[in-house]
Amino acid sequence: MRLTKDQLKRIIHEEYSSLKRQETIRENRMLRENKSWQFNRKMGGPDKQGFKENMPIRLAVNFTLGWLDSDFGQDILLNIAEICKTREDIIRLSKDKTTVEGLALSQALETGDINKSGNYDYYAFVDEMVKQLSRMGV
Repeated sequence: MRLTKDQLKRIIHEEYSSLKRQETIRENRMLRENKSWQFNRKMGGPDKQGFKENMPIRLAVNFTLGWLDSDFGQDILLNIAEICKTREDIIRLSKDKTTVEGLALSQALETGDINKSGNYDYYAFVDEMVKQLSRMGV
């Protein structure tokens, strides 16, 4: 029995859908896409995006840390690096608007967050920030 391409595609699609319904296969787009640059409709057109299209998250976080250094000073950046060893540390400090470090970190995370004014998944941005802060050797 010969199958056409369309018949084969239909069979594969039906089997895949069946496996998903049975939870044999779980799609997790966040694992694939969370580090990818995303177009932020809230920011307007392509020229109004926080970061250039397809900029790797590593580079975006690097630019953000450079901005923290230039706007708030190296001492504040080093204090953040000393305090923030985990994802939870960064999130906790960013919610503390009573300190310069908390305010600075909050603004920095907003620049990366797709739900605010950035182009990346919030947690992916935070995780990359943890990596880069840990390399500062504090």
